[in-house]
Amino acid sequence: MKTISRLAIIDRGEPVVRVLAAVANLNRRGDVPPITTIVVTEQSRERAWFAREADELVTPPPGAEVNALVPIAPELVVEQVVAARADTAWIGHTPCLDRAELVAQLEAAGVGVIGPGAATIRRLADPHTLTELAHEAGLSMVPADLGLDKWRRIEIDVLADDAGTVWTLGLRDASVHRGGTPVLAEMPAPRVSASTAGAMSHAARRLARAAAYRGAGVVEFALGHDGESFWLIGVDTLARTEHALVEETTGASFIGQRLRLAAGLPLPAEPPPASGFAVEVRLLAQDPGREYAASGGTLEMLSLPVGTGVRVDSSIREGDIVDGRVEPLIATITAWGRDREEALDRAHAALERTTVALELGVTNRTASLAVVEKVAAAQTPVDAGWYDRLLAAGDFASIADPLAVVAAAVEAYESDSTMVNAAFFASAARGRPEHPERVGSLVQLSYRGHDYRLRVDRTGPRSYRVRGNATVDVIVDRLGEFERRVICRGSKHRVVAVEQGADFRLDIDGVGHTISREDGVVVRTGWPALVSSLLVTPGQDVTAASRWPSWSR
Repeated sequence: MKTISRLAIIDRGEPVVRVLAAVANLNRRGDVPPITTIVVTEQSRERAWFAREADELVTPPPGAEVNALVPIAPELVVEQVVAARADTAWIGHTPCLDRAELVAQLEAAGVGVIGPGAATIRRLADPHTLTELAHEAGLSMVPADLGLDKWRRIEIDVLADDAGTVWTLGLRDASVHRGGTPVLAEMPAPRVSASTAGAMSHAARRLARAAAYRGAGVVEFALGHDGESFWLIGVDTLARTEHALVEETTGASFIGQRLRLAAGLPLPAEPPPASGFAVEVRLLAQDPGREYAASGGTLEMLSLPVGTGVRVDSSIREGDIVDGRVEPLIATITAWGRDREEALDRAHAALERTTVALELGVTNRTASLAVVEKVAAAQTPVDAGWYDRLLAAGDFASIADPLAVVAAAVEAYESDSTMVNAAFFASAARGRPEHPERVGSLVQLSYRGHDYRLRVDRTGPRSYRVRGNATVDVIVDRLGEFERRVICRGSKHRVVAVEQGADFRLDIDGVGHTISREDGVVVRTGWPALVSSLLVTPGQDVTAASRWPSWSR
């Protein structure tokens, strides 16, 4: 048995939290000697929210200029790991460009690595060698001209110990992908016959044995529409998969098994049996309405669902920093059901009950709701090109809602009112109260290519009148900083409203909308200041990066 006493976790984001939780479970149960966890990350201590439960944290030195988007030389990471006296390393998405080289240097430094060695990683990454191994296992590589609409992406998790025992843990359908990021995955893969599932699992085991594989991996297949033909796409030696699907259908800890394998413990003869169905969706700091542009900044509000059969993997908290360019994952929501329909229903309900407010931009929650609905309604399994086709056709975009304009107009009114009141009280504090500016003037908004010129008046403590082409009376109950209950024409609506510069990000009954203010925005400083020069004039057009005022403290 190999002893793991100090484990360096070279990863970032939510996967780190899962590893920390698995280690904590092992420590609690006493299956292995106690393990000290050390998170090694290129991010600063303030941004490394995922490491808060680690025993130790290794980050860049104070004042160091580190760009999380720029790869770091493997030797620098190895130096940190060795300096932290780690004897074993867990490797996920590393700050290094060449993962195999990082593994090789860790091995040369005497640090054990959880998972396959550098030689195995390189062999399976080489197309020629992979083709030879596939042939040895009785497999063919996926044809180069096989269109995305001709096959489904099927993934099989593999675990292999030092004694030669190889597990396969069922078939996962991961066809709903955007680039290299899974959007929705489900397990077991729907509408795959028992004979085909058995043949694919057997082929995955043969390939693992041919490669002398050790640890965890994911064998990726293309399954043809005839339900029988399948080809090898490749092997993911990183094995950063949808662990929750395996864990929810089998009850076993996938990460825990990997840690046991690294400690030299053998696998039982047979894997745990699976039951039911599981669906997983990822909540990402990306804006589908703006070609999945990265969102982020401070996480201002996070309300995650609870309920029967629903699991949420997330340890990020309000006030933490999210960077959608580096690690957009906010939460992974997994729903289990006795059948596929129940699992999809629970996933949909969980997304509906999820609320996120970011400082900059929005999440993909609304688009994910549409994905779940369309996958559930599909008469046949979706293919590998299905998501991109529907995305290009705008099928995941939300329907325009007139209430979005009304709600945004009220938010604009309140924003102006807050500013005017603050100015009045500030002048009063100086002993020279000034007459407050008039509130209730015209508001000009833009929504989905249309401009709206509206007048908003407050008619009572909770009531407003919005006038444009028509007159609408609404009642707004403020339930918190961002949450509202809006009553309009007899119907109640749940609204989450976030003001971001010139934009109002609204979530109305689970559907996202962006409304822009066209009549100007207030420019504020983060400290008391005097305007020393104004570089623009009323009516002048300005562009991004234009300088407006200059001020001094």
